[in-house]
Amino acid sequence: MKKYGKKDNGKNLKNYLKDKLVVKPKSNAGRKWFDGKNESEVIAKLEQAWIMDYSDAQASLYADILPCTLSRYLEAHPEIKQRKELLLNSVKMSAKTSVAKTVREDGKVALDYLSRVEKEKYSARLEHTGENGGPITVNSVSYGDKKQKRSAND
Repeated sequence: MKKYGKKDNGKNLKNYLKDKLVVKPKSNAGRKWFDGKNESEVIAKLEQAWIMDYSDAQASLYADILPCTLSRYLEAHPEIKQRKELLLNSVKMSAKTSVAKTVREDGKVALDYLSRVEKEKYSARLEHTGENGGPITVNSVSYGDKKQKRSAND
């Protein structure tokens, strides 16, 4: 056994610490991400939920995990968070594709679509207002010999 005395004035302290302190490899102890559930299966369920436009709370329930676990997992895995955003956008893209296909096939739907998107040109509803959106005023109305200013809304 090596002896480290006072005479070395700390020169061998480094060697002493090496001998006494053994660096152990990182342990896998601690709680698993999804309480021991298969991570790939949980991610697959989450992706299915996001494709159906579920919120994080709903996706957590669908995948049978806690919402706080999902939140921590997304913070630790930015690539999954990015995939989530893509899958949530895929729902909107599917809806737009479906609308576009239906508009091409059905003239009535096309007209309805245009009446909602371009109200000024294609809407069946007409709005009449006065200056700056106020009521329409009629300059003069004669009742006998009296002239009055009246609003069209009266």
